[in-house]
Amino acid sequence: MDALWYLFAGFFVTWLILGVYLFSLRRQIEVLRNELAALRGQRAKEGHAPEVQTVRDSQAS
Repeated sequence: MDALWYLFAGFFVTWLILGVYLFSLRRQIEVLRNELAALRGQRAKEGHAPEVQTVRDSQAS
């Protein structure tokens, strides 16, 4: 019976680590999006022509 408990504990720890990793990636992506938006705003203020081709957001909302 103890072996079954270790199995569930390992399963829980694995999913916890995966969740933390995915949360970290999501945060990093949000930081990069904010930085990209700031750079695009700075570029627009400098008077550069708008981009000919826009990059589409791959995340479905």
